[in-house]
Amino acid sequence: MKILFTITEDVGKEALWHATNLATALFAAGNDVRVAIEPSSEFGGEVASTKVPVEHILSNKSGFFAWTHQRATFRALGTRFKPTLVICYGAIPSGLSELKDIEVVSAVCGYEKFGVIAAKKAERVIVSSRLIAEFLESKDVPEGKIIVLRGGIDYLPDKTRLEYRAEERKRLGVDDSNILIGIIGPFGEGEGHRLILEGLTSDYHKNLKLMAIVDRPGEIDQFMNLCRHFNVSRVTLCEPRSDQVLRQLSALDIGVIADLKPNGVPSRVIELIAAKVRAVTTKIVADAECASAQNIIKENYPITTLHTLIDSCDNERIYDRASLLREFSRHFH
Repeated sequence: MKILFTITEDVGKEALWHATNLATALFAAGNDVRVAIEPSSEFGGEVASTKVPVEHILSNKSGFFAWTHQRATFRALGTRFKPTLVICYGAIPSGLSELKDIEVVSAVCGYEKFGVIAAKKAERVIVSSRLIAEFLESKDVPEGKIIVLRGGIDYLPDKTRLEYRAEERKRLGVDDSNILIGIIGPFGEGEGHRLILEGLTSDYHKNLKLMAIVDRPGEIDQFMNLCRHFNVSRVTLCEPRSDQVLRQLSALDIGVIADLKPNGVPSRVIELIAAKVRAVTTKIVADAECASAQNIIKENYPITTLHTLIDSCDNERIYDRASLLREFSRHFH
């Protein structure tokens, strides 16, 4: 199958994760795949790392020259590539009218207005979670045109995972007697890290350590102030390493996703499961759709002790690349 992805600048990092995740899986399975982005796109490095061939298109918003250039680019793609399926993350490029005999599918991963507009224009819509499907349905997008594809990545082989775990824990100064809990995700307003830190004041586990993977380095001071407030001292701060995310996560015993506001893409829990790390998440985020039922905590649940999570949480669901491809093939032939 010849598939063209378009990714515009108005999508966020969650949508980029979903796009590169799906494009990589389809490309590795032998499909002829291209990804079209703007030449100056901040996503260029992430897309290039997938090894999927890249095309450059100019934005709809960049004036008449960009519009004519975009049409010429798509006209050339129609001649030398001839895609049959186009999956659009963000706005649907106007130049697609130059391509013949294609199906245009919108991919929606968030709650932005442009996603609703694109979903109504497209023949079908890929969404990254049931939460996004319900959001679009509330905006009068027909349920029958919505396809839920959450994502999937290759799991770490056991031997590799154990090697990564030993190396990462040594680097962090964590030995086998320690329980390492990772707090994953942004530390902005509305997140549940206060509840997690309050729980860590419990005396249940003296050997418990905390690793905070900070999405935005500017929030380090805010998080450390919370740690001091709750007298949590055994804390390691790490920036996410996008090129080695599974290696980084393999050091953990438990990963906690503490958001108290909805998100659209269950990327973090899928990565934790791929690294065979027990994942705990709040109820209202897309990640909860992929976690085991006993690992989901209510959004207002103060974790007074973590022993129930440490002793009982487990992952049973599978979100690997093969599962993603099977689900894609059910809808697209």
